[in-house]
Amino acid sequence: MVSWLIANPVRFPMLMAIYFALHVLVRSSISDSLDYDESEQAFLTQFMLLGYNSQPPLYTWIQRATFEVFGYSVTSLALLKNSFIWLTYVLVFQTIREATGKTVLGIVAALAMLTIPQVAWESHRDLSHTVATMFSTSLLFYCVVMMGKHADKRPSWGWYVLLGFTVGLGALFKYNFAIVVFATVLAALSVPRFRSAVLDARLTVSVAIALLMVLPHAMWMMQHFAIASTKTINSLSHGGTDWWLSNVGQGAGSLIATVLACCIGPIVLFASAFGKTTFSVRQERNVGDLSAATTQLFERFLIAVAVVLGLMVFSGKAVDFENRWFQPFIFLVPAWLTLNLARAVMLDFRFQRNLLRIASVIMLVILSAIIFRPVAASYRGKYSRLNIPYPGMADAIRSMPEAVPGFIFANDVRDAGNLRIQFPDSLVLCYEMKHLITNEMKKSLLREERVWGFSSVRDPELQDEVGAQLRDYFVGVIDSRSPMDVSGTTLELPYLYGNELDRRLFWYGRIEAMPDRMGASASGKRLD
Repeated sequence: MVSWLIANPVRFPMLMAIYFALHVLVRSSISDSLDYDESEQAFLTQFMLLGYNSQPPLYTWIQRATFEVFGYSVTSLALLKNSFIWLTYVLVFQTIREATGKTVLGIVAALAMLTIPQVAWESHRDLSHTVATMFSTSLLFYCVVMMGKHADKRPSWGWYVLLGFTVGLGALFKYNFAIVVFATVLAALSVPRFRSAVLDARLTVSVAIALLMVLPHAMWMMQHFAIASTKTINSLSHGGTDWWLSNVGQGAGSLIATVLACCIGPIVLFASAFGKTTFSVRQERNVGDLSAATTQLFERFLIAVAVVLGLMVFSGKAVDFENRWFQPFIFLVPAWLTLNLARAVMLDFRFQRNLLRIASVIMLVILSAIIFRPVAASYRGKYSRLNIPYPGMADAIRSMPEAVPGFIFANDVRDAGNLRIQFPDSLVLCYEMKHLITNEMKKSLLREERVWGFSSVRDPELQDEVGAQLRDYFVGVIDSRSPMDVSGTTLELPYLYGNELDRRLFWYGRIEAMPDRMGASASGKRLD
């Protein structure tokens, strides 16, 4: 099988395309309910804005375009995500292949990424911006390596244009891509093979393109800095104290634990095959000058990232790191290990065959886990968001005599995104992201005779209070001075793939102005 893949460099990308196509098929088949990031994208794509929340807007823009082409569905969500992941594997494969001239090394570097749980499992479970940033990082390294490959002849203008476009993409996918760019520049400047390309005057074209791409969102971010930064800052500083030393200790522990959790797979894989030579710095490990330079590039990039993260810890502000935050950096560790052991990997046919077997098993396990996570939830005693019966709830609403109105109001993004998938012709708004509700939307809501409210009831004992709470949220959002009434009902449905006794409650119904104030409601004079 290894020989068959090596014989034609197109075969490996096509094989991975089949794997990710299966992911799209499986995700589309198992549930029409959405997980957190999926529901967030389904909700946000209703709006075309320069910014939305604590993440840059590009992923949402592309997801909106995907919906327009392929329809508002789970399939469109899965297709975009898996396309980014597939491109990442292909770019890592192609980068290492170009750097070393050896197809087998590209295959090893790409397949070894499957040993990183954050990449192999979490990317499929529920991520969006992070997988797009991983793609941008892989494209950035491909550009830099190709510029180094043509360093003797001077890289063409096209590579500088692509480089600027890539930086712009990454910056618009996730803010921590700034660390990727900073570490890559430092690493490239430290390696003679790439230094000339970085110091070339044509790099100003790259910078100009990136700045032009980022500028509109940067202006939005300056005007909405709290919205863009609060969630990230709170996440990093969660659990911090007033004592700097305590924060540094906690941050260092979290950093080390997160890095080990992400890297232990590829480290064990290569160390078990090559022992203490895995981290050797002997020059005979490489094949060719470009390979040696690329090894140094990856190595120094990872060192630069470690220094930046260490400085964040020593600032006393970063005390809690999440695995997904490291994904745009960590996924390159297998590529570096492959480059570091290039000669040994090429000569060890047993390692190549074993890696292919391990990767095949991991792929099967992940596809199976994605299926069994919701399907076997009742046996595990733990239901995920994919088990919440949003489709059944939507069918119940559609069966009512009243037509579904143009406006639906929900409490949080998870409910709102699921409602948007179920009712793509309705405008769904939610209290959790009330900053997206414009004055024009408020006026439209006031003119609407009936607005549907919706909430997934998490605590059955509070079901009688849900409607009133949703009404109060709605009144606060639209700045209403007139009293509102709620006329709703609760619906109890079994979980998807669940035990018949395990059920989920929904509240849904009308939120409308009191009859004696309907005239004032329609006039729109209640707005401040």
